[in-house]
Amino acid sequence: MGRRVSRRRSGHDEGVTDTGTRSLDRFAVRFTAGAAVVLVALAGFALVLGLVAAGWGPLHRLDLRIDDRLNHYFAARPGATSFWRGVSTVGQPATFEVLAVVAAIVLWVRRNRRLALFVVVTVLGSSALNNVVKFLVDRARPHVEVALTHPAGSSFPSGHAMASFVALGLVALLVRWSARPAVAGLAAAGCLLGALLVGFSRLALGAHYLSDVVGAWLLGLAWLVALFEVFGVARTREVSESRP
Repeated sequence: MGRRVSRRRSGHDEGVTDTGTRSLDRFAVRFTAGAAVVLVALAGFALVLGLVAAGWGPLHRLDLRIDDRLNHYFAARPGATSFWRGVSTVGQPATFEVLAVVAAIVLWVRRNRRLALFVVVTVLGSSALNNVVKFLVDRARPHVEVALTHPAGSSFPSGHAMASFVALGLVALLVRWSARPAVAGLAAAGCLLGALLVGFSRLALGAHYLSDVVGAWLLGLAWLVALFEVFGVARTREVSESRP
């Protein structure tokens, strides 16, 4: 009888160990992939930032050419301009900041306080980081022939593009974490489309250069994935500590 109990306990312990090992292996793979994404995104952002700061001719001419052509196109189309103004207004950083605070309050009341802090730090921290980089780079806004909007502040990186990318990317990641693959795929596609529309609206209105928008997306990607990985570390530790 004693031997049977020992064997059962041994088998149970081995099962727990195998499960724990597989969980750690999955975490290691996910963490490594996340770290790689962060490093690649930061490297891309550093490259764009360096070229912008150095006033690299080919990039500067490309920025000017795109802004000039878009300005000529939309200046002659008031209806399309109104549409992109609406997209830009809805997609401004303040919109996502307010939504993040509301979501955090709901999560906090429902006692999911770690996730509430994650949402607030990710979205509001993104805006703070964007403002710091804007201040340090201090790039002038594009000068277009027909002013379709009157943005304030510096140009690089785009605040609208970064805020929308981070907030909508956060939604996509959380849905992917908790929903079925089909639903997660649709959510990711919708969020990506939303971020692209907001970024393009800033180009259509002549508020930013293409490099401003691309730089914002790269910095936003690095910020989002880095914080998501930190959140994943916290969650893994909590699960590990709760196991007998």
